[in-house]
Amino acid sequence: MPPSRQSQILIFLSAAAFAFAVRIASVDVRQVWLDEALTQYAVALDWSGLIADRVSAGHSPFYFLIMKAIGLDGSDLRTLRIASAAMDSLAAGGLAATVARYAGARAGAFAALFYALNPLLLFWGQNARPYGMLMMWLAVGIYGAAGLISGARQNVFARRDSIALSVGLGGAAATLTGGVIAAGVLALSPLASLSLRTNRCFLRAWGRALMVPACVALAMAALISLPHAGAVQGVYWTTRYAPLSGQSAAIVLTETVVGDRSTQLQPPLPLGQGGMTALAGLLLILFAVCIRQALRDRAATPAVLPMVTLAAAYPAVLLVVSLGTSLLVGRYFLPAVAAALMLAAMGAAVLSRRASGRLLVAVLTAALCTASLNQSLSPGWPRNPVALTLSGLILAQLHPDTRVLINPEDDIGPSVQTQLLIDRVTAPVFPEIVAAQGTAAALAAIAKGPVFLVVTSRQWQDGYAPVLPEPTCLWTAEPAVLALWTDPSAPCPTVSG
Repeated sequence: MPPSRQSQILIFLSAAAFAFAVRIASVDVRQVWLDEALTQYAVALDWSGLIADRVSAGHSPFYFLIMKAIGLDGSDLRTLRIASAAMDSLAAGGLAATVARYAGARAGAFAALFYALNPLLLFWGQNARPYGMLMMWLAVGIYGAAGLISGARQNVFARRDSIALSVGLGGAAATLTGGVIAAGVLALSPLASLSLRTNRCFLRAWGRALMVPACVALAMAALISLPHAGAVQGVYWTTRYAPLSGQSAAIVLTETVVGDRSTQLQPPLPLGQGGMTALAGLLLILFAVCIRQALRDRAATPAVLPMVTLAAAYPAVLLVVSLGTSLLVGRYFLPAVAAALMLAAMGAAVLSRRASGRLLVAVLTAALCTASLNQSLSPGWPRNPVALTLSGLILAQLHPDTRVLINPEDDIGPSVQTQLLIDRVTAPVFPEIVAAQGTAAALAAIAKGPVFLVVTSRQWQDGYAPVLPEPTCLWTAEPAVLALWTDPSAPCPTVSG
């Protein structure tokens, strides 16, 4: 018997509070990284600058505008992380309440536990990035979708479910390109059911609820996602970062249960890489058993259709798109991970009622707690001390037209870029960062005005030094070289301390 409305609200509040407590406990552990520095910079801009910055990068400005609108300071990374954690925690509460609504309070409790402790959701929920907001909107949309589909039996459709579906999918589509894909998958989920796709009353109610999300998704695709996809064809991220392969797929699969890649390669707990691989395998097997049980037990429950579709069809879409680009990255699969965990929660609730299943659920919970703790203790990738030095040198000059050339494929270029993005939140003047490779690009940049070049020492000696004109200033901070071409009368900047 499903819990009462009051019980569902209690489950929502309890699940959200538990997820927030898990996230806030380690929100300061991880070091800032490139994308969070981009968030800080965007929020610190004025309104028009924020929109221009994000759209030029192919990102929706929606999340960043909301962070700015509620008065968050771009230089305060902790507050930005807490805001994202709060939204992600609301997603945990919403999904747990949805599961409880159709599978009972016990399943709702497992849903709260699995979502809060899943390392990948935990990691990205703590990030000062749009993923927590995306999951919040999707939770609202799934609640509405499940409600409308459930009402199709008697053709009784609650207004709150229609509003939830419209607001949730519209918000998801406005947040990220991945939200457009997830919203599309959920919008098409009734097509998987013969009774739904032939029910005219349901289709009318469903179609009305989808009008706003459809407009938002089309606008997002036409104005931001598709133009950016065309503009970046052939660059490093789309062609080289994570192309479709067995190795990339295996990395993503393990990330879904044991978290960020750095926690696998450098686990804070004394597990070692072998132990992390074994833990990932154990979790994948146990979650698969729970999902199988849920599909058997809930096969006749129409309300689970949106979760089944999102868990299965969303990854399939990303895999197909990855044939031509680079989408095999763990965080892009968050919507499918959350949906799969909700199905696993339903299965765990059934198994926990049996003596034979209690041990399985207990082992699963213990393994999940271990993976979650490992993720919580991980500081992430450490900052590069050379990048700190070079960033200080670059920002010591204040010429407003200066550019910084980096090579995105070596180790030092992205590290310097990250540190510059962190430092530029408080810098009065900031140089433009340009991804460029080869001496031809450097020569063209030098001819246009003041420019820094950041390369490895070997690249400088073997490729750049013999071809480029003598720099005005040259610093060596092994294994990197920083060269500056500017007005010869200007003194070379130095670093205090």
